[in-house]
Amino acid sequence: MKKLYHLSLLLLSASLFAQYAPAAGNLIVFSETQNPFSLYLNGELQHTRAQTTIRIKNLNQPYYNVKIVFEDKSLKPITKNYVSVMARDGLTFEESTYKISVNKKSKKTKMTYFSGTPIIDDYIDSTDGSTSEGRYPPERNNNTDINININTNVNSPNANNNWGSNRRHPKAMEERDFQKFKINLKKENFDDGKINLTQNLLLNNYLNTKQIAEVASTFAFSKNQMEFVKNSYANCVDSKNYYLIKEVFTFESDQKEFMRFINNQ
Repeated sequence: MKKLYHLSLLLLSASLFAQYAPAAGNLIVFSETQNPFSLYLNGELQHTRAQTTIRIKNLNQPYYNVKIVFEDKSLKPITKNYVSVMARDGLTFEESTYKISVNKKSKKTKMTYFSGTPIIDDYIDSTDGSTSEGRYPPERNNNTDINININTNVNSPNANNNWGSNRRHPKAMEERDFQKFKINLKKENFDDGKINLTQNLLLNNYLNTKQIAEVASTFAFSKNQMEFVKNSYANCVDSKNYYLIKEVFTFESDQKEFMRFINNQ
């Protein structure tokens, strides 16, 4: 009788696990040194233009073959097989983040596992009990955030993309959280440190135009300002006002480049 009771508990646990465990994983790849790149999964290009951060959703297989091709052709492409989107328990899918590093002197490139987080359908803010969609990893446009259904054969060069159209209505990062982020940002004396912080910011938050402009204005060099505002466009909740960020740039040439970028979106 006791054995039958334990067996029933095991079956119930397995049933609950199957019901609530995510059916697919997500993959985030970002360039630590801000080198734009293209990403291939099982031989298929996953977006239309080079990016410094790419997030791919709904990966229903545990492992994929990944190839990274840099926009800078002097950098050697990266090939990494059996890249996992599974948690360490080997049973549940997760959102796996991988980091691309480029050695400034040797230009040697590598891609390494950075972190893994659970896939959660709803995020409840513990401070007031409200749902805070601004804290989700951002669902970006089709260039960087992709719903796909890929070929189960990781050795196959062909895969079928299933481009999803389901989108939440995003909310900008809570102002109190943004102010905390700015305090940490101001502690960084050099742009390199600020770049690392803003990469994590864009991985996990939506922003409004005012917030993006405030962050961009903290960079010392216009090149880094430009890179940040371009990468932030996909995270902006009020992109119709994006042209206002032009005032961040001191030089007319930078302002013109920025407006060309907006017009091409």
